Amino acid sequence: HVAYISARNPDGKRWRCHGRMLAFAPRARLAPPPPPETPTALPLAMLTLLSLRDFAVVRAAELRFGAGMTVISGETGAGKSLLVDALLWLSGARADPGMVRAGAPRAELAAEFSLDDAPDAAVWLAENELDDDGHCQLRRVVKADGGSKAWI
Repeated sequence: HVAYISARNPDGKRWRCHGRMLAFAPRARLAPPPPPETPTALPLAMLTLLSLRDFAVVRAAELRFGAGMTVISGETGAGKSLLVDALLWLSGARADPGMVRAGAPRAELAAEFSLDDAPDAAVWLAENELDDDGHCQLRRVVKADGGSKAWI
């Protein structure tokens, strides 16, 4: 464990203490940061629905999200990370059949995204005949024996 302490002496030099070593360094003159560039907003699809069935300890759950920011909070063990895992599975992460609820033949996950603010995604889906009236639906089924299928 190394402690880092930084202070200035009356001469303007910085005192640095790393554990037992003490060193002097002159005060650095920093140039002001450059002005921020004009931010370019990335088009993002908005998650509007997340549905879980027989996933981990969840028998069935459906979450509908409204416009704006949604905060999911809760105590340790409440299942927040299960929601993240579900989104990872839906986005193509390797599925672990051990996450299928005990005694269930398969886990089913679904998500729906609004593409109102993601015109490039809407165009791509339309070009690939996967469009659904301004929405994108993802579905994933993972069997307890290890098989997995995904749909857009």
